[in-house]
Amino acid sequence: MNNYIPSKEEQALFREQQKIMNSPEIRAMMEAQSASKQKPLYAMGEAEAFCKVLEDQMIDFQNTLNSEQDLGLQLTNYGKEIQISVTDIGYIGQNLICYTGFIDDNKCRLIQHTSQVNFLLIAVPKPSSRPATRIGF
Repeated sequence: MNNYIPSKEEQALFREQQKIMNSPEIRAMMEAQSASKQKPLYAMGEAEAFCKVLEDQMIDFQNTLNSEQDLGLQLTNYGKEIQISVTDIGYIGQNLICYTGFIDDNKCRLIQHTSQVNFLLIAVPKPSSRPATRIGF
């Protein structure tokens, strides 16, 4: 017989996780993944699931752009605003998200802990030096 009683912090964390997993957005995504035989979110690690949700949001946003626009991220937590034209998104391990792209014409990669992700998706002009990049295609 197991007499373990979770701490209040553990109980609060569990309730928060349940709230997230039962949100309409996550439920819809889980149903769509089940229908398409994709790996369900609950079977992914934190960073992988986080990356999938971000990628889906980026694709939805890109679908609103015209051929002269590209996806950009506006970062505001580095003491100044930084704008990245994103070409790829991925994850490392359980809690790091990676964005690859360009700042002006300089290639860059931003690596953030999942607890620090905070940005604004924006439409940026497509650079003349390269074609518009679409995430997930």
